[in-house]
Amino acid sequence: MNPIDQQLFLWLNLNDQAPAWLMQLALFGSTVWPKVMLVGVLLALVLGPPRWRRAALHALLAMLLVWLIVRGISSAWPMPRPFVLGMGQQWLAKEPSPSFPSSHAAIAWAVGVAACWWATHPMARTALLLSALLIAWSRVALGLHFPSDTVAGIVLGVLSAWAALYPTRLLASRLGRGFREDRPAALPPAA
Repeated sequence: MNPIDQQLFLWLNLNDQAPAWLMQLALFGSTVWPKVMLVGVLLALVLGPPRWRRAALHALLAMLLVWLIVRGISSAWPMPRPFVLGMGQQWLAKEPSPSFPSSHAAIAWAVGVAACWWATHPMARTALLLSALLIAWSRVALGLHFPSDTVAGIVLGVLSAWAALYPTRLLASRLGRGFREDRPAALPPAA
């Protein structure tokens, strides 16, 4: 492990003197918020207007793609988690599975960037990216990943969202009405 990654981890990992609100924010970002994002994607896919459905479809495809990539990388290159190396403080129980890259960060950024692609309001884009950032930060703060694990997850998530754009458009056009915006029929030519 490089010394910069080690120093960043020790700086970002929460210790016993961390404020209670910061600890609660990290726990929320690591345990509750990923589930909220997933439920939001599923609700948008089922109940949302066509633009939201396309965003949710894009997010699901990007999520699946990045999950497969992360599983492949962590199987081929199993890196130990910080607590296995005796570093920092671990705040959530986690088995000593491979650490690199962070699947939470990768999936959160895949969903966030994919949904941003379709979001029309700047505040929605900001909220999506801040949500993804919260999840990535919480994994280091709770001692489950090194910063390089989450940065790798972020990069893979962004690339997966980009790679899933064309398949999303293709699939949405094949699925039909629920994914296309209703446009008024063209007026007949004047006689």
